[in-house]
Amino acid sequence: MSGNDKLIKSIQAKFVSGESVADVLRYLAIDCLIEDQVELMNLISGALGVGLGAVTAIAGWWYEGAKELNDQDVNAYIMPLVNEWRSSL
Repeated sequence: MSGNDKLIKSIQAKFVSGESVADVLRYLAIDCLIEDQVELMNLISGALGVGLGAVTAIAGWWYEGAKELNDQDVNAYIMPLVNEWRSSL
């Protein structure tokens, strides 16, 4: 299992346990030291089985609040995808 596969499994486990998109992104940025927005988008889209276009809101978010979208915004855009993914399990 590659490093990304392990991260995707970890992301999925966090979503199953009820964590929000912002919480998972913060985990990836702070704990896993992933600061590239495209990499964050690839990981979340991979975990949810959706295309990059579905998670573009991630490009406008950053855990330090220095971007256009805050936690509530990114959750509003992407949590419906998480909920749909969870309901398909």
